[in-house]
Amino acid sequence: AASGQPKRPPSGYFLYLTENREAFEKKAGSKSPPVISKLSGKAWKAMSDAQKKPFEDKAAKAKAEFQKAMEEWKKNGGGQEDGDEEEEDEGQEEQ
Repeated sequence: AASGQPKRPPSGYFLYLTENREAFEKKAGSKSPPVISKLSGKAWKAMSDAQKKPFEDKAAKAKAEFQKAMEEWKKNGGGQEDGDEEEEDEGQEEQ
């Protein structure tokens, strides 16, 4: 990422996975990311909207904070090449 660029926030699912990783590791008997992702993905899809809401709300708040930080970063000269959020111009060190 460009120097000082705000980090993209996690999704609701990723917040859920982070909070419940240990339980999924115990259930799977493995710490293998593909195994954990498969289990957590199934569990996430089976959850009701009400069960997902706390994670989605946290994600929405983090996204709003990220967008505000990104605007501030751009306003202060970050990402001037394209104005793009992607990590394209890593090799250039002008500032």
